[in-house]
Amino acid sequence: MMDAKLAHKDFSFEFFLYKLIEWYRQSVPSDPQCVSLTRIKILKLLFFTSVIKTEDGHDLLDIFDNFYAMQHGPVESDIYNSISANQFRFYSFDGISLKLPSNITDESFHDLDDETKQNICNSLKELKKVNSRIVGYDPFKLVELSHQWNSWKRTYEVAGLMGKGSEKMSLKLIKEDEQFFI
Repeated sequence: MMDAKLAHKDFSFEFFLYKLIEWYRQSVPSDPQCVSLTRIKILKLLFFTSVIKTEDGHDLLDIFDNFYAMQHGPVESDIYNSISANQFRFYSFDGISLKLPSNITDESFHDLDDETKQNICNSLKELKKVNSRIVGYDPFKLVELSHQWNSWKRTYEVAGLMGKGSEKMSLKLIKEDEQFFI
């Protein structure tokens, strides 16, 4: 049985994904089925959306708080595990591909608290303001961008020294890092 914090994180991720898909479809109208929104691309965009600071100094690291430095950059481990286990209400993945539900609306998220929804929308809005094209980047460009973050470099180096493929990233290091979105 999933605990309440993880259930909230998963549902918050689904709302993030819902809003990300809206942005993606506006930015890349040639891909209405969101074929290029793969698992790795979504996980990179989740990282960038989680760490960007909004005008009021807020970020999403109080929700998405379990990033690991892995080969392809920071990955929110709980979300990765939920994707792998297909634990979401609306969305699922077929391998690396996102399967789009047919009738999801804003009302589908009436159970999610307004503050969380607003914070996610504000973070996406800020990311769009800083780099409106990031949603259309290919996954490897997003990986390269995430590899510029010192919090990832330092933590991944530690993982390598310990003979591991990943290591938990310090939220303090992430928050204090120089941020790269372009």
